[in-house]
Amino acid sequence: MHAVHHSRPFVRYLRDHAPALDAVPTALFQVSLTSANPDEPHTVDAQKIVAELLDRTGLDADIVGMFAGRLAYTQYGWMKRHLMRSIVKREGGDLDMTRDHEYTDWAAVEEFAHHVGALVREASITPPG
Repeated sequence: MHAVHHSRPFVRYLRDHAPALDAVPTALFQVSLTSANPDEPHTVDAQKIVAELLDRTGLDADIVGMFAGRLAYTQYGWMKRHLMRSIVKREGGDLDMTRDHEYTDWAAVEEFAHHVGALVREASITPPG
């Protein structure tokens, strides 16, 4: 996700393949700096973004994860670096543009992966007969 939007090709893919994806266990995860702040307003905003994606595409994901990513100042051009800094300043985040800032909760990512694994294992069990 970038600038509160999912990429058009990603949205188009989900919309075009939603019926096939819904026929199998499906997990969706969203990486967004909106999730870097775990307070209720930011969590609600991240959930709304996911809900809008699911509504737009018709996908019915079995599991949804929302994770913060990294603020990659060193990877951005001048304009984007300064734009991101102004957004982050408003949100009370890291302003040092000489380095990147990692916000990902890797324990939460691992827990999500375990849930996905359990979902896949459960779906692969076929009843006898």
